[in-house]
Amino acid sequence: MSPGNHMELVPRKYTEAELKDFQQRQNLVLGEVYDLHSQKKAATAALNGNIQAKEKELRDLHLKLAQGFEMVEVEAGTLMNTPSPGMKRIICLADSTTIRDEQMTPAERQRNLFDSLLDDPDDRSHEA
Repeated sequence: MSPGNHMELVPRKYTEAELKDFQQRQNLVLGEVYDLHSQKKAATAALNGNIQAKEKELRDLHLKLAQGFEMVEVEAGTLMNTPSPGMKRIICLADSTTIRDEQMTPAERQRNLFDSLLDDPDDRSHEA
């Protein structure tokens, strides 16, 4: 090589076999890209679900801490004319604690009045 020799880039046309190989590889890579996008969507959906579940758990814990109590269902009973006539007391049957006192409805007062007349053993006026 003489001192004026150097390297140059020149275009070279691909052969039909090379072009066919590139096309096949391109199709494979395109399929892999679609698969990766599908996996990303599935993973994102799963992560979003996990995030939402943890955020709900966090909200629930925050509410429990803020309120200091929770509402639970208990089996309850009603004592009529307790603590005073015309009132009724709702109690927890498990431990007999008072849940609340409230006024009897007119229908409850009427029914309770009738029941008390039938149950009063000292009242002999209906016997004859």
